[in-house]
Amino acid sequence: MSFTAVVDHGGFAAAANGTFRAQSRVSAHISALERELRVQLFDRRSRPVALTPAGEAYLTHARAMLGQLELGRNAVAEVNQLARGHVAVAADPCAAATFLPQVIQEFGRRYPGIHIDLIEELAQVDDALLTGRVQVGLRPLYPLSGDRRLHRVALWREPMRVVVHPQHPLALRGSAVDAADLAKYDLVVPGSGAGQTEAEQLLAQRGITARITYLTNVPQTLIALVRSDLGVGLTNELAVANGTTEGVRVLPLGDATMVREVSVVCEAGQVALITPNPFWKALMRCRLPRGTVDVRRPMSSTEGDGTAATPTPTPRLVDGGGERHRAAHRTGTAQEFRPVRLPACDAPSAVLASG
Repeated sequence: MSFTAVVDHGGFAAAANGTFRAQSRVSAHISALERELRVQLFDRRSRPVALTPAGEAYLTHARAMLGQLELGRNAVAEVNQLARGHVAVAADPCAAATFLPQVIQEFGRRYPGIHIDLIEELAQVDDALLTGRVQVGLRPLYPLSGDRRLHRVALWREPMRVVVHPQHPLALRGSAVDAADLAKYDLVVPGSGAGQTEAEQLLAQRGITARITYLTNVPQTLIALVRSDLGVGLTNELAVANGTTEGVRVLPLGDATMVREVSVVCEAGQVALITPNPFWKALMRCRLPRGTVDVRRPMSSTEGDGTAATPTPTPRLVDGGGERHRAAHRTGTAQEFRPVRLPACDAPSAVLASG
């Protein structure tokens, strides 16, 4: 824009040189703009030329318009790149199994030439985003990440469930489980051994110390461990609703506020580029898994500074890895683990192709 060029270069002649235009053309642009606004934007008697009060007022808006134009160019460039390339996504296994397939299917219909790379490992989501291995991540709110370089937008909430052996005292009682009762039992929970688990943080918020015995990121492994009476499972609704729960009892918690919140995450510095991305829009548009509470809301391409989650609207109920997973047995201190021998099972594919 000739107006901001004159401001930035300090004069009409310098602006013409800097923008590779004739000075007469720059002057004509400014004169036309002043006629449209019916004000004088520059004091031409000053050397170098100076903005008038009206020019000062207009400058802020002119720069904002140029910024929006640049974001538009970036969005178009991103779409063009996607049409010829791929999208890399990191997700925890439960979100990958229950939500991503339909997102990839819808996205593939619109962009059939795009390849989707999927890293299915909760512990790697944040690291994969910050190292540039992926552009988008899906993860639960807990374990909390305090890294201000990440920006998250909530997608859904779902209740936590207690999974017990049919002969366990909690099963025989047959009622909703008081969270405080979980402190009495060895727990089997989702996790990988890196830092505190989701279950530990949720219970700690309620003044309860968890006694974690087994960790696994595979829902069926958690259920198998409980079926063998090796502990009490504490996991999310989707993990049990989409698995085989034969041989175990699934009980609700008495505390209805004890929920898992799942978010889509990107690098904070890339918000303006990622949020107009068609794959991001597919995440915001696709139907969520049955039994979850939808907490999405539209997000502008300039929203978010990476310091907090995007606020969520009134929730509504929805009716309708590259590496082999392993379990870990916690012994002694919180940092000491040893592998647990489990029956071999097929690991999910590390890469899903759209289309």
